[in-house]
Amino acid sequence: METNKAFETNKMRVMIEGLTHTGSAFGTNEAGDTVFFNQRLVEKVELEIGDIVEAYAIPNYEDKRNDTPWRAIKVDIATPWALFFPLGVTVPEVPARTAAQLDEEVLNLLGEDSGEAYCTTAELADAAGTDTKTMGNSCLRLFNKGLIAKADVHGRPNQERATFCLWARNTAQFIDGAR
Repeated sequence: METNKAFETNKMRVMIEGLTHTGSAFGTNEAGDTVFFNQRLVEKVELEIGDIVEAYAIPNYEDKRNDTPWRAIKVDIATPWALFFPLGVTVPEVPARTAAQLDEEVLNLLGEDSGEAYCTTAELADAAGTDTKTMGNSCLRLFNKGLIAKADVHGRPNQERATFCLWARNTAQFIDGAR
């Protein structure tokens, strides 16, 4: 984390993990600390679950600091390349898809005439030319909006997390589609 002494802010990379019914958001930085984003920031930057941002944060109010140590006062969307470089390192500028553009591409890939009844996260990532984490975030956004269906596949009965996920336009594609 970089510290800006003039404003006493800390620049940190944060993944948005939750949106509240009041329009605010919470995320987690690379150190595992929770960061609060107020409704104004969420709306201004159009934050969604899975977005990764560069947040300029200050210590949260003292009565909230135990649960949520930081609150963001400024947000920049992180470019995909920035995810692979430490903060402060100059990265090449590349035209990046927005989350909405990637979501639209996923819907097209899972379209009724896509030729595949359902796909794994890795198959979708390969088809879209992106990494599996970014693709997983896109699929989860679409699933949470009720636009696609998800099937968790577990390799062992005692697993808490799925071994992999399958995605389709609707649940009928899991049954009707032959692979």
